[in-house]
Amino acid sequence: MHKPIKFGISSLGEHTQRNLLPAFATCKNAVLSAVASRNEAVRSKCAQTYNVTAFASLNELLETDIDIVVVASPNHLHARDAHKILQ
Repeated sequence: MHKPIKFGISSLGEHTQRNLLPAFATCKNAVLSAVASRNEAVRSKCAQTYNVTAFASLNELLETDIDIVVVASPNHLHARDAHKILQ
């Protein structure tokens, strides 16, 4: 049996909370392992709801052993975040 792919999400805005997190929770070959958000209340809520580790920044998220990062930050931050992830 294959080991599931571990992924993290780089931002927890309304779209992520309403659409992405519930969808990703149903993945069979991947597991949500970590989330990152500057908003402490949202971060804590998602950590409890999805039983994941929550970080205050993308940099902290990138120090974990995740396989994939979903860039869910606002559009104008995608390039910056993708550059960080690829380094």
